[in-house]
Amino acid sequence: MGYLEEGTPLSWAEAQAHLELAKANGIEQFLSIFRDHEQRRDVEMLWGDEQEYLLVEVGPEPRDVRLLLRADAVLEKLAERTQSSGYDANNPRRNASWQPEMNNYMVEGVTKPPYSGGLDSIADIEASLAFRRRELAKAAAELTTVGKDGRRWQLAVWTFAAFPLLGDPGGQDPAAPTPLCGGGGLGSSGRSLFLPREVISPPIRYWSLSTGLLQRKGVKAVGLIPLAVDADGTAEVDAAPNFASPSRSSRSSWDAWDVAHAENQLLLEEARGVDDGSLRRDRLHNPVPGRIYLDSASFGGGCCCTQVTFLCPSISDARYLYDQLLVIAPFFLALTASSPFWRGRVAAVDTRVAAFAETCDDRTEEETAANIPRGSRAFTSPQLFIAESGPLDGRESELNDVPAALHCPSLERLRSAGVDKRLARHVAHLFVRDPMTVFKESLFPNNEEVGHHFENIHSTIWGTVRFKPPPAREGCNPGGRIGWRVELRTPESQPTDFENAAVIAVARVLAELILRERWDLYIPISKVEENLERCSRVAAVERQGLYFRGDFLGKTDGNSSNTNNSSSSSNNNNNNNSSISSSNSSSNNNDNINSNDNSNLVELRLKDILFGDSGRGILARCESFVLAEKALGRCSKSTADRFTSYVELFRRRCEG
Repeated sequence: MGYLEEGTPLSWAEAQAHLELAKANGIEQFLSIFRDHEQRRDVEMLWGDEQEYLLVEVGPEPRDVRLLLRADAVLEKLAERTQSSGYDANNPRRNASWQPEMNNYMVEGVTKPPYSGGLDSIADIEASLAFRRRELAKAAAELTTVGKDGRRWQLAVWTFAAFPLLGDPGGQDPAAPTPLCGGGGLGSSGRSLFLPREVISPPIRYWSLSTGLLQRKGVKAVGLIPLAVDADGTAEVDAAPNFASPSRSSRSSWDAWDVAHAENQLLLEEARGVDDGSLRRDRLHNPVPGRIYLDSASFGGGCCCTQVTFLCPSISDARYLYDQLLVIAPFFLALTASSPFWRGRVAAVDTRVAAFAETCDDRTEEETAANIPRGSRAFTSPQLFIAESGPLDGRESELNDVPAALHCPSLERLRSAGVDKRLARHVAHLFVRDPMTVFKESLFPNNEEVGHHFENIHSTIWGTVRFKPPPAREGCNPGGRIGWRVELRTPESQPTDFENAAVIAVARVLAELILRERWDLYIPISKVEENLERCSRVAAVERQGLYFRGDFLGKTDGNSSNTNNSSSSSNNNNNNNSSISSSNSSSNNNDNINSNDNSNLVELRLKDILFGDSGRGILARCESFVLAEKALGRCSKSTADRFTSYVELFRRRCEG
């Protein structure tokens, strides 16, 4: 989850008086970073990935598969192991940085040091992922359960987007939540019927975040995931999650307090042997026919993804790359969809997005009913195009066509400090949200030196792509190497290192090619949101039509500019591919800058978008680029062959 802070968290009631102060401090901290780095230029392309892992233990019986809630202890052992001779501080194949995540069965492994150099760094990805998996397995091996027979359960390090049995009896240990006594007080796991308090990671920020989400909303999380029709014969429901405009109030007719009271009564009756309570238990656990009920932010926040971050030459390039990846991000979601199971049941969606969007929505009943302003912390909130110049000029209202609320005091301060309108709107839109955690020690910081109030909001809003400013002066920035970055966040974790490496490698080449050739992939944000919704449906790769620029693929009536294969343009590029062209310099290839209107907006299958005709598709261009670089001696044959195998994986997925 990125930024972690330690301190004394204020209760939500105590924090109310300080929310606007925290936001004002966050804006001042952003402005300090902006002033320090506005003119920054980076030549070397540094990049890396963040891979999230599930800790699973497997017992002697076929059904003995459950989450190991010991990530905190595993991280302690990993900290010891990083000092061993098996680690090489300068080699990403034999090094990693380890971080906790929201749930205590998750560990995040981060590239360390970041990858650098040319395309040959792609060859390091799979080895790095394999190293991380092995290290996790070694660190956690002695922390699994010892059975009654004295044998230790076996550890498995999984890279699944969502553990299929999370919340199912026996899916974690402890298997059941702590009883809610005294009429249903605030449970540590958000009053969940399904998850024990031990599921949340120990760092205080995660506990305060979970509590803050619940207390701000005023009711427990409600995720209602469509149940697959063939799973149990229930009536068919609309399987398309509407992330943008909620159709129901956040407060259900089965209020959290009533649920907690009913659960306690049920437990008491079972303990007394009054009845087995099975019928009432089923009504509590499955209150809406045709839907899988998720009642804690830990369901959404407990999902694993594969994130890739790129250092850009300048803030202008980062803003431009952010925009282009916003359009492409839903496609990565469809390509990696791997979340069809929730609480042991088969869902009518294939990705984590619906669970994340609904269970991490912190809006109150009034805000949800008034659609204010679709300001959830998760995917329900619109993102905005923010490029400084280029095709967005003169078309902003056409492309940023979804209303986005702005925090007016933040917008006014940013504009008065000289931040341009687009970037100011982006930041002011983030600051519509309240900080979920406010620490007593941080109420009056030195805003020129620290950035925790900015990161406290920025890092808890889960978008499909993240525009990442450099760290604050007191932040972790060894050698000042960390500048303006962009992070792709939609890919779901895949079962194997090969598959995850394919995602990372393709994203890396894609980012370089976009920056070199200055692609124009703009479509209205409303269509980007529609694509995100469609990409979460079952078998979206094969079944869904997705919006894209037909002129980019050569599907045009003659109004688009030349769309020559990207390999021809790269032949004329004599720069070493460890560097990236800045948007302030002339482009190496203008052939792929497309017409500045949406007359060529078309609906296509993902295969057509990624591979197209005559090599014009997104991934086909990436493959041609790598092959051209190999021909010029800028990368090895083994790198090119490896990348081709990664592209082939996605080609076959598109073909079913």
